[in-house]
Amino acid sequence: MASPSGPLNGTDVTFFTGSNEIIAYGTTCTLNITQTTRDTTKKADDGWKRTADGLRSWTIDVDGLYAWNNSSGTALTNSVDDIFTSYITSRANLTVTFGTNDTETGDTKYSGTVLVSSISVSAGTEDNATYSVSCEGLKELTVAVS
Repeated sequence: MASPSGPLNGTDVTFFTGSNEIIAYGTTCTLNITQTTRDTTKKADDGWKRTADGLRSWTIDVDGLYAWNNSSGTALTNSVDDIFTSYITSRANLTVTFGTNDTETGDTKYSGTVLVSSISVSAGTEDNATYSVSCEGLKELTVAVS
C-alpha cells in the first residue's frame, strides 16, 4: 500500500516471518520498543534527579484465532503449532518483520531476529479458540522505508 495521507488501517499492518509468511489467523500484533534510563544524579544536583539513556530492547506480540487446518481442510503452515515446533522446542531464532506485506514505495517495516519467549492457547466455552505468541528481540531492530 502506498503511504497513506492519514492513519494506517490496522488490517494492513501485520507480523510475518523472514520467509514473508503472515502468521496464520493473526488478528492483532504489537511492536514494543523500550529504552531504559539510568540514574546519574549526584549530590551537587540540588535534589533533582538526572538521567541518561540506557539499554534499548524490543518485543513483538501477536494474537490470533487458533486452528489446525485452513478452510479447505489442509494443514496450516506458519501456524502457532509450527512456531512452537520450529522455534520453542528447537530453541531456534526467528527472523520477523512488523509492517505491511507490500512492495509499495514509502512503507515502513521493522525487522529483526527474535527468540519466541512464550506461546499460549486459550479456549473458552462456546467461544473462538485463540493464541498469543510473544517474541523478544535478540539484537538491534532495523527500520527500513521502501
